[in-house]
Amino acid sequence: MFSVNDKISVRQLQALLLLEVLGTGVLILPRTASGFAGQDGWLVIIAATALAAVCAFVLASAGRLFPSESFVSGAGKILSRPVAVLIALGFLVKIIALSAMELRILGETVRITMLRDTPYAVVCAAMLFAAGCAAVKGCETRARLAQILVVLAFVPLVLIFFIGAFDVDFTNLMPVLVTPPEDIMNGGLYSLRAFRGIEFILLIFPFVANPRRVRSGAVQAVFVIGCLMLFITVITIAKFGPTDIARQMWPTLQMMDSITLPGAFIERQDALIMSFWIISVFAVTNASLFFAAVLLKSMFKSIKSSRFIIAVGVIIFGLSFVPENISQVYAVMDYILTFGIIYMFVVPVLMLVIARLRGVGERL
Repeated sequence: MFSVNDKISVRQLQALLLLEVLGTGVLILPRTASGFAGQDGWLVIIAATALAAVCAFVLASAGRLFPSESFVSGAGKILSRPVAVLIALGFLVKIIALSAMELRILGETVRITMLRDTPYAVVCAAMLFAAGCAAVKGCETRARLAQILVVLAFVPLVLIFFIGAFDVDFTNLMPVLVTPPEDIMNGGLYSLRAFRGIEFILLIFPFVANPRRVRSGAVQAVFVIGCLMLFITVITIAKFGPTDIARQMWPTLQMMDSITLPGAFIERQDALIMSFWIISVFAVTNASLFFAAVLLKSMFKSIKSSRFIIAVGVIIFGLSFVPENISQVYAVMDYILTFGIIYMFVVPVLMLVIARLRGVGERL
């Protein structure tokens, strides 16, 4: 069951967002950005960050309409309960399917880079078990854990990429501003999907101690995430150039492996970034289990959440085996992430417009 004092601060919310958003997308983001804009790929990240900040603002504005109620309950007062349940069901499918694909990528990547003789099922089951245990304890436990993990994961990551910046060729970013604006915007719209996870803002309000500050806190978190993505993308493009990046499946991992740390106290930096990424995937899996249970709990008007967390975990584990290879995984993720933009922008805008027309909802 959830803990009794299940409230988190805005700072803890920002730590959760940082971990939940920075996941699989970071591994391929430099390739995606340079694919749209070549050496101007960094402009794509700026465009995507601006769009993500707008989405975060809209999501938080919609969540503020009924800050003390669940999504199904609040949306039901605006759109009617049947429509709210239908939207929640689509949200649930998106959360479960995306988590399953993230888990599959984790298992495949860990098996290739670190644990070659370990069965894929063991890696995924271990991740689901750990994430499920944290999810059962509630949002407060998740937030306190995030405050610890965000320091362990991203402070060393930024330091390593900072060291790597001294051994790159920044002429690979030249000439600048040669990409047509429409290509930049198209790349920004496509790369917006790398911010998957910010839609959880719609569901987090009942667990935040100060709902008034969620909107500003969420937008600030998005800008921090965007700066990290921009930093990683710039360094990676400067290291390999847009042509070489196009031939790499995970350019960020390649970038980490090419960095030589002072004293050479770590032989393989790709294993180091894998540890950071595992933390992020843990956060994503944990969030998926938790919020899927929250949706199911509100849809079925249940008190206990642990049974839903177990059921969702089993479904995620089974779905992760469905794609035959990693190419199919990315193809499925492409559809899921595109569908997810509906919950990033369309659904909250719809809620805001109808709530304004009907004169319902709180004004925080």
